[in-house]
Amino acid sequence: MTKILDQNQIRVSGSSDQYDEEVARIANFVLRTVVGKAIAVKIKAHGEVWITDDYNGIDSREINADFQPSLSSKKMGIIGFHPHNHHLNTVEVVFNGNPISPKQLENIHKHSPGQKPDEILCHEMLHAARYLGGDYKKTPIPKMPEYENEEEYFAILVTNIYSSELKRGVESFRKSHHIAYKPEMNQVDVAPFVFLGDAENRRLVEKFCDQHPTIAPMIAQSSATFNPIRDYYALAGAAG
Repeated sequence: MTKILDQNQIRVSGSSDQYDEEVARIANFVLRTVVGKAIAVKIKAHGEVWITDDYNGIDSREINADFQPSLSSKKMGIIGFHPHNHHLNTVEVVFNGNPISPKQLENIHKHSPGQKPDEILCHEMLHAARYLGGDYKKTPIPKMPEYENEEEYFAILVTNIYSSELKRGVESFRKSHHIAYKPEMNQVDVAPFVFLGDAENRRLVEKFCDQHPTIAPMIAQSSATFNPIRDYYALAGAAG
């Protein structure tokens, strides 16, 4: 049974009622945060998002969610997602096409930065929101190849702020678009204003704020300890 979330702009409809119930629970958990509400505002301004494990071209066994531009339309963004948590599991789980064991899956969820099911979904919802708004673009970042491109950088940035808003520690914050098995950032990296001390981070955070004049100030209001968007506005105000 399809679940309609927030203000009717987010739909959960997958392979079973159990899927719909559990994924709606996770999505609502994201949407209760300041960061999640900002993403929902962006989606509503431009269209809708459909979260599913049951769509042609989506492999429901994959642990990572995936926003699908090729399956999406101008007004509808498609996110393939399966949490593979203790509430909802499948017989076989794969990562990047390769089967993994339940123990490997548990280790990824527990110990890999940004890989909890809600963090994965937040990441992909940001992609979908940017796609619907016409901002989605995989511009390379030669100085930061570990992020792969600007699109992934922005999704990682916002998801890190989301995780910080939930009072999660540095072990949850990503500094690349890869699976890592130990923390990628330390306490110094996440201290206020330190992140923006890097010129490339400052450039990209400024670009995100310029692209999103409505939701970037909303994200800046998050109580997250790690919030480079809030820091950027503070520095810009001081400079002005």
